[in-house]
Amino acid sequence: MGPTTHCRLWWRPNRVTIFGQSAGAGSVRALLAAKPAFGLFKAAIAQSNLGGFGYAKAYSKYMSIDEEYTNHAQSVISSVGCADRKDTLACLREVSTLALTNAPDAPRYIVVDGKYITTDELKVDGSGPAARAHVMFGWTRDDGSDFIGAWPGPETTALEILTRSGLSAEIASKALGSDLFPLASGPNATWNLFNQTSRIATAGQFSCIDQATVIAAAKHRVFPSIYAYQFDRTYVGWEPIPGTCGPASTAEFPHGDLKLPYFRCHSGELSYMFGTLGQHSSPFRDWDDLVMTQVSVDMWTAFARTYDPNPSPAFLNARGYTNTTIALRKGGRWGSVLPGSRAPLRRIDSPLSNSGWVEEAQCDLLGYPLDIYG
Repeated sequence: MGPTTHCRLWWRPNRVTIFGQSAGAGSVRALLAAKPAFGLFKAAIAQSNLGGFGYAKAYSKYMSIDEEYTNHAQSVISSVGCADRKDTLACLREVSTLALTNAPDAPRYIVVDGKYITTDELKVDGSGPAARAHVMFGWTRDDGSDFIGAWPGPETTALEILTRSGLSAEIASKALGSDLFPLASGPNATWNLFNQTSRIATAGQFSCIDQATVIAAAKHRVFPSIYAYQFDRTYVGWEPIPGTCGPASTAEFPHGDLKLPYFRCHSGELSYMFGTLGQHSSPFRDWDDLVMTQVSVDMWTAFARTYDPNPSPAFLNARGYTNTTIALRKGGRWGSVLPGSRAPLRRIDSPLSNSGWVEEAQCDLLGYPLDIYG
């Protein structure tokens, strides 16, 4: 196959994969529900799609125009000086883009506009519009750690942190008092609480919603194929609380000793799947960081090429991708999500593995059971 033909195949418009992370994953989820976009892409990857309680909710459960106006747009109109103008729209058109985007609580959420988004969520039970696209949903092990907030003072309680983050006081109290979210027993009381609330946030804002999404979609055969993953190894990511998203350094591992504990934070998979590790600002911490980068890139591009994240052994062999070949041989095949799958979740780490769903009882307690979508 010559290079010109290869380029035509790679860019042909009938084989488009869209993907996004965090708010971008929320956009992918919305496009899967947007009828005008149907047929424009054949596959979609949603990395760390938010949902559930608090700030995360609006990325999976969409507001009406009235709700968006009441909760967000009204304050923006006031802050840019258009509240008392007779023609509000004309006034807003005179305001600079920078002023609008920098306004406090600027609207940035998907709304049910009746044209592009016609349902208040992606319907994965077959009752509403959903693109016939191959999909992949996943998250990092501690995705919610960055969304729960830091302790502003030694007297702050876990209950205050959780309720401030949008979880009801009733559910927060049940979670904190449950054996399902045990309090760590380390020497630092604040970090023990942070471990506990991080786990609650990850379940209640990421893994429960995403697992429920793919389970229902598989049950109702909404998408042609479905894959799910959890990154159990990450590289820094979004770190609003310094020192939480990477292991401490040691003499043997000056860039971080992965035998030591750390949070697998939001955005911490991006360096792997974009293949950007090993540069000056993000040096490899050990040999497995290199292998993980190669394997992640090969799985993501395999999905884009074939709608299957398992690269062909012949493809890998022809290109000399030995590290990926060995890692996949040891880790086994990444199976698609099917009704009743025994080990549907790809655990992306070194080594790779597969497992059943995570935090099922915890999702029940938080009010986001894995059958919430039917």
